[in-house]
Amino acid sequence: MLTLPYVCKLCGLVLGVIMLALGYLATLWSFYMLIQADQKTGGHKTYKDFCLACGGRTLLNIFDVVVSFTIFGSLLGYLVISM
Repeated sequence: MLTLPYVCKLCGLVLGVIMLALGYLATLWSFYMLIQADQKTGGHKTYKDFCLACGGRTLLNIFDVVVSFTIFGSLLGYLVISM
């Protein structure tokens, strides 16, 4: 939560804003690629169905593990902050 102000303090305002803009553009590009891939594979209702169509059962298992670690990390961060 406080990492962005800290990085802007270390880099300076101009470089910090440039880095934020580059992050924004990278996010837009990755969303665009995901939408294009989903449309080319038939359009799916869930991200899980999209993973299954693109990479089969292997990618679906990797997706489940990544989501589990993300949720665990979020819960762990909440626990650390709340104590």
